[in-house]
Amino acid sequence: MELFVACFSKDGIAKNVEAANAIEQMLDLNFQLPEGSLDEPGPNDVFSKVMGKDKHGSARMYGLGVRGSDIWGVLPSRSACYRENMLWKRAYKDVRNEVAELKAMVGDVVHLKSIINSMEIMARGRVKSLDPDELAGGEEIGPNWCEVHVLVAIRRREHLVRPYGLFITIEDAIGATIAWPCPFTVVVHDGD
Repeated sequence: MELFVACFSKDGIAKNVEAANAIEQMLDLNFQLPEGSLDEPGPNDVFSKVMGKDKHGSARMYGLGVRGSDIWGVLPSRSACYRENMLWKRAYKDVRNEVAELKAMVGDVVHLKSIINSMEIMARGRVKSLDPDELAGGEEIGPNWCEVHVLVAIRRREHLVRPYGLFITIEDAIGATIAWPCPFTVVVHDGD
């Protein structure tokens, strides 16, 4: 309110009739406030009651690009909440589908791809677990990793992503279980 009065009046005289009416209404509302209370800037302050709610999320009298949510944490509109809700539902559905696909891999025979060159296949194995709390080499495999029982080494001298104990290379891990990143495993289909 003070900024509006300072901008639209000089020495107590309003610059135009509309400004004079607005200033008079603001002063009347300000005098009606309970004793000792202040008109704190916000979406329901004296200025907003006279001039109307801010349009399109902007905060009037705060400069270009300043939004009400930047200052007051104004709740988003109903349509914004709906859009955000739909985005969260879509993300949840994508994650749920991804998890369902990963769980379908347990027990499947997979190729372990190189993390340096995803076109190279390091070994063939069987997925034993996708549980991030499962241990491989005494360490939890973690999210987006799987525990794989190595069946055949294709690039025998390649180093494991997570070596442990005496298991340093793919060849060392034949017959053992190792941790391998899920994005670098591909299910082997009949004929592969």
